[in-house]
Amino acid sequence: MLTQKLKHSLHTRGIAGTARSAWCNVLDVIGWYLDASFDRRYNVDTSGKVSLSDHKIESPNIQDATWYEPVPTLCFKQIMRQLQINHEDYVFIDYGSGKGRALLFSPQNTHLPKYSGLNSLRNLMKWLFEI
Repeated sequence: MLTQKLKHSLHTRGIAGTARSAWCNVLDVIGWYLDASFDRRYNVDTSGKVSLSDHKIESPNIQDATWYEPVPTLCFKQIMRQLQINHEDYVFIDYGSGKGRALLFSPQNTHLPKYSGLNSLRNLMKWLFEI
């Protein structure tokens, strides 16, 4: 089966495209591991994709949505580090905060004094309301 996938990838993507795809898959696995370690470290559940079809969402934009997926921790760190701002002067608002990973991550990895999350799927963030 793996040989068939490799042959198909080489045929459709070529050698460079197959190598790039393989590298992206390796990076995905590393990212999943790091994200799961974040959850283990803080004893939370922010990882994984959640299908939005399993939830009742009353919004005209639902037709454009497919799933919830948290921000990768490395990506979030990089974005926050690259901002050329004094974090103390701002409020971090996470629109579509899902399970709240960015909200948990903000106070530990930035100097944002205030942060808030907005999400239409309250049950994804139920653990937040239990704290």
